[in-house]
Amino acid sequence: MSDPGGNFLHLNRDGLWPGFSRRALDEGPGGGLTLASLPASAGGRAEAEALAALPEPGGPEGLAIAPDGTLLWTDAAAGRLFRRDPCDGHEGPAPLDPAAALVEPRGIAVHPGREALLIADAGRHRLLLVALGTYQLVDVWGGPGTGPGRFDRPLGLAVDGEGAVYVADAGNRRVQKLDLHGVADPAFEAAVAAAALDLESPEALAFDGERLWVLDPAIRALLAFAPDGSGRGRLGLTLAEPIGLATAGGALYVGDGASRRLARIDPRTDPPGGRTLGEARGFEGPVAALAARGDDLWVHPGGSASPVRLDRRGAAVRQGALWGGPIALGGEPHAWQRLQALGDASAGRVTFFVHAAETAPADPDPARLGEPLGGFQSPPWKAVGEGAPEVLVGESSAFLWIGALLSGDGRGGPRLEQLRLSFDEDGYAAHLPAIYRVPEKVSPHPPAASRETLERLLALFESFFADAEEAIGGLRRLFDPETVPAGWLDWLASWLAFELEEGWSVAKKRRLLAAAFDAYAWRGTARGLARALADRLGVRASIEEPHAQTDWWVLPASGGASACGSPGEAFSCACAGSSRGSRLGLSTRLAPAAAQGAVAGTTAVLDRSHLTEEEDVGEPLFTHTAYQFSVVLPRSQASAPATLRQVRELIEREKPAHTTFEICLVEPGLRIGYQALLGVDTLLGGGPPPATRLSEPAARGLVLGGEPAGRIGSGRVGESTRLGEGNPDVPGGARRPAREEKPWAK
Repeated sequence: MSDPGGNFLHLNRDGLWPGFSRRALDEGPGGGLTLASLPASAGGRAEAEALAALPEPGGPEGLAIAPDGTLLWTDAAAGRLFRRDPCDGHEGPAPLDPAAALVEPRGIAVHPGREALLIADAGRHRLLLVALGTYQLVDVWGGPGTGPGRFDRPLGLAVDGEGAVYVADAGNRRVQKLDLHGVADPAFEAAVAAAALDLESPEALAFDGERLWVLDPAIRALLAFAPDGSGRGRLGLTLAEPIGLATAGGALYVGDGASRRLARIDPRTDPPGGRTLGEARGFEGPVAALAARGDDLWVHPGGSASPVRLDRRGAAVRQGALWGGPIALGGEPHAWQRLQALGDASAGRVTFFVHAAETAPADPDPARLGEPLGGFQSPPWKAVGEGAPEVLVGESSAFLWIGALLSGDGRGGPRLEQLRLSFDEDGYAAHLPAIYRVPEKVSPHPPAASRETLERLLALFESFFADAEEAIGGLRRLFDPETVPAGWLDWLASWLAFELEEGWSVAKKRRLLAAAFDAYAWRGTARGLARALADRLGVRASIEEPHAQTDWWVLPASGGASACGSPGEAFSCACAGSSRGSRLGLSTRLAPAAAQGAVAGTTAVLDRSHLTEEEDVGEPLFTHTAYQFSVVLPRSQASAPATLRQVRELIEREKPAHTTFEICLVEPGLRIGYQALLGVDTLLGGGPPPATRLSEPAARGLVLGGEPAGRIGSGRVGESTRLGEGNPDVPGGARRPAREEKPWAK
C-alpha cells in the first residue's frame, strides 16, 4: 500500500503478503519471514552411536506426551507401555491395570477431555482407555469387525480440539471418527470415501488444529481431511519408506525407514520435486513414532529404546524464495526505482529479482532451490542485486513482478519483515545541470545504457546518504516523548534538565518527560512538591503550611463580629467581620511579640515588645511560621530507611532554598486486636499519680476529681472498669485476683 508521505509501497500488508508465494520460509509475528527451520539433534556423539546400532522397528509404534510432561511410548513386540517421569527422568514400564493386557500395542494418544490415554491394541482389534497417572482401565472400545466402531488392526490415533477421536483402521483401509464415548460417526466415513483420495493402508495420524493428516506409506502420500471428513488435498512424498508422523507450528515431520532420516514436509506447496524442505541435522537412526510439543520433537526408535529429543528449530534450510506480483498503480507506466529489504540481513543475504512486462513470469523452480539463482530463471527474471538489502530496480513499466532469494549458512538466516518499493521519486538527477538530466541535448539518440549507468551511479551516492536523510526526515520524532526511541530518552531529558532514574520503566520515563514542562511551572509550590513525590517516588504526601492554615488572633464577638488584635488600635485583620471565630490553641497561635509593636502603658513589656514601623505592623504574627512547611505522609509509604532518605533528598532539591521543613510520619494508634495485641506487644500502664491539695503530702486515696477506678470482676472492661487506674490498697480500687496455687507446684 502507498504512503501519503512519499512515493513508495509496502508489499507486506497487515502481515499477509498479498499476491506473494513462498517456498522454504517460515512466517513469524507480523508476517516476518525467515528461512524454514529444521530439527537438530540435541545429543552428542554417544547418542548418535547408540542410534546407529539400533535395528529397524517391526512397524509403527506409539509415542505421546501427557499434559504434565510425562513421556509415554509402546513396545509392540513385548506388548508393553513405557513412561518417563518429567521431573527426575526415571524410565520404566507403566503399571498397567492387569485387565488392560496388551497384544501388539501400536499408536497412542492423550485425550484431555477424558484425562485418559488411548491405546490402539492392534492384536485384539480394539482401543483401550487407561487413566493418566494411575493407569487403571477406564473403557474398551470396538473389537474385530468391519462395521462402524469395529476395527481390523488399528494403528494410528489422533484427538482434535473438540475431543473427537480419529482411528487409522489399517485392515479395513479407512479412517474412523469416534465421539467421547467411542460411538462412530458414519457421516465422517462417508465423506472420506467421497473425497476419493484412495486410502490403501492408513498408518499414522496427526491433527494440526484445522486438518487431519493421514500418512499412507502404501501410496507414499499424506492425505488431508477436514473434521467433517471432506478432502483437503494430497501430498506426494519422495521418501522411500515413510513412517511416523507429527505436526507442530504448521510443519509436518515424517521419518524415512530406508534412509534412517527425519524429514520436514511443507504442507503449503506441491512442487514436482516433492514437499521435503530438508532433513534433521545430526540425526540418523530408526523411526517408529514421532511426537511434538513446543520446540521439542521426540523420536521413538522402536521397541523399548528410549525416545530421543530433537530441537525443532535447531537448524535451518540454506535457501528460501519469495515471489509475487503484478504490482500496478492504475495501469500507467511508472519508474520503479529502489527496492529495500527491511528486517535483519546480518545472518545471511538477500538477492532480488524483477520482471517488468505485461505477462507474468514463470514461478521459480523449487527443485533448483539451493543453486546460486534458487530457481529464478533468467530470462524472464532479472537479478538486480546480490547480497544487498537495498538495490536499484531501474525499470519503467505498468506492471512489475518481484522475487527475493534468502540465503543462510544452515544454522540461521536473514529475517525479512517488509519490502519497500519506491517509484517516481526525484533523485539526485533532478539536481544536476539540464545537460546531464536531458541526454537528448548531448546526442539525438543516446544509448539506453548511458541513462541507466548515470542513474545507477547517482543511486550509489544516494544510498550513502540514505540513512542520514532518513534521520533528518524523522528528526521531529526525537523531540516527542511519545515517539522518541527509548535509547534517546535521556538525551531528550537533558534538554529540560530533567533527571531520569535508571530503574524507571520506559513508559514511566515517557510519561514524566511529557509532563516535565508543566511540572516546572509548579516547582517550588506545595502542589509541585506533592506531585514530584508522587511521580518520582510513588509517595502520596500532604504538604501543610502553618501560616496558611491558621486563623490568627480571631475571637468570637457578639453580634456576629470578630475582634482582631487589641481594641482601639489601627491594626486591621483580614478576618475582621467574620462570624466563625477561632478556638484558642486549636486554630490560633500566640505571637511571640505584640502585633502592633510596643505601645507605652499597654504592650511595652521588656523582652516581649519592640518598636515597629508602620509598614511592618502585624509582622510578629508570621515571623515564626513563614517559610516553614510540613510533609505529612503515611509511615507505610516510607517505612524503609532508603525511602525516607530519598524523600528527604527530593524535598531538599525541589523546595525553595529559604524554606525549612519537617517530615511527619502518620500511623494508626493502638487498636487492641488489630495494630497491637494486649499482653504480647502492648502494655497498659496506669494514669498519672493522684492529684492532691496544694502544700499537702500525697494522701492515700485522695483524688481531686474524676470517677474512682473500677474493680475487676465488678463491671465490663472498657465501660465501668479501667485497667491499671486504681490502687490495690485503696478501697474501691481494682485489685488483682489472688494467684491460684497449683497442686503440682507444691
